[in-house]
Amino acid sequence: STLPGLANPALDVLTRIIERGHAAGTFRADVDPLDVHMMISSFCVFRTANRHTFKAIFERDMLDPAHREHHRRMLGDMVVAYLAVQ
Repeated sequence: STLPGLANPALDVLTRIIERGHAAGTFRADVDPLDVHMMISSFCVFRTANRHTFKAIFERDMLDPAHREHHRRMLGDMVVAYLAVQ
């Protein structure tokens, strides 16, 4: 199957980043790169899968380019907060 190979590059990058952060003492020791991948993917899929529902209920287009930078920053903040040593 080719599906596992499609995710490997992203997971490899996340693994290297997390290993560097752990070695530097800035990231928690119990972080699983696959969990971080899931967190990022979930946010992205949610916005697409619920685009029309959010538009109907909240009158907001989740994929509006005007919100892109805000969503990118928000997701980055969530991931860094999860990774950071407390």
